[in-house]
Amino acid sequence: MKKFTAIALSLSLFGAVPVFSQIDLSSITDKIDDFAGELAGTLPMTSTIGLNWSGAHVGLFGVGLSGGFTTLKSDTLGDLIGEFGVSGNRLPDWTGSLGTPLPAYAIDGRFGITKNLDIGVKFGWIPDSIKGLAGDNLNLDYLLAGAQVRLKILPIFHVGVGYNFLKGGIGTTLPVGTTFDVGNPATTITVKDPELSLNWSSHVIDAQAQVSIPIIIATPYAGLGVNYAWSNAGYNLKVSTDLSPTDKTTLENAGIDISDDKNFGKTSEVAPGLGFRVYGGISFNVTILKIDLTVMYNLGSDVNDLGNLFSDIGQKGSLGATLGIRVQL
Repeated sequence: MKKFTAIALSLSLFGAVPVFSQIDLSSITDKIDDFAGELAGTLPMTSTIGLNWSGAHVGLFGVGLSGGFTTLKSDTLGDLIGEFGVSGNRLPDWTGSLGTPLPAYAIDGRFGITKNLDIGVKFGWIPDSIKGLAGDNLNLDYLLAGAQVRLKILPIFHVGVGYNFLKGGIGTTLPVGTTFDVGNPATTITVKDPELSLNWSSHVIDAQAQVSIPIIIATPYAGLGVNYAWSNAGYNLKVSTDLSPTDKTTLENAGIDISDDKNFGKTSEVAPGLGFRVYGGISFNVTILKIDLTVMYNLGSDVNDLGNLFSDIGQKGSLGATLGIRVQL
């Protein structure tokens, strides 16, 4: 699962190395706001991957592994990547109108506190030992952590509330001799050994209500989730020698942030807001082994989009799916 996550991130978000040597930073800065806004609609649902368990209460405890993906609209991301000079087909053809898959995974566990109350925790990351699997010219960053408390209201119904944190990023070394156009009219600056990274993060408070109905060895379940999230996305360029005072002034005048003498870029903060999702799935139960299959649909910030669930899939909201395997007592 770790290897899949690393490779999927690299193929989805870059897929090819930059070949152009002239990059317009002002145009990229403009597109970062669109990119951040798009991510803000998807990251909160992505952060819910893990702890997608059937049943209103865990019992004693359970531990397992969950993985899955949500979809990110292709146009904004493809346009942004194209600004950095990525050659060839920017995103896979099979993504179609559904968007680019944004994968996530976590080790998750739940512990029974009382007969009606349990608590769950999850954690996922990319260890340094496997970051190189995506290629020598790609750097990956991924962290997912969260906790949730669930209260069983009825034998088949529970409510839960929790907090999730998700961050990710992908970077690459740009070709030697890459220059940057900044401002309008454009001023060209040249830096040494530029390393580009795209980064994003989201803090999410999430609540859910779920119905689960055991039927012999299967448990169908469905629920509604609502979240309040703070998200951001941006890019950073790191260089090997200090920026000159003239270059600093040029970048600052163009609205590009300089974090220190060797790092500059732009981060776009998205105003905190609500998001809604519907989800459902089925669990297969073989003694203490449980296998959960879940599908999700993000309604965005307008719960009225529920009416478009079947007529507008892939157009208004984003999709998601997860697979979880666990041992539960």
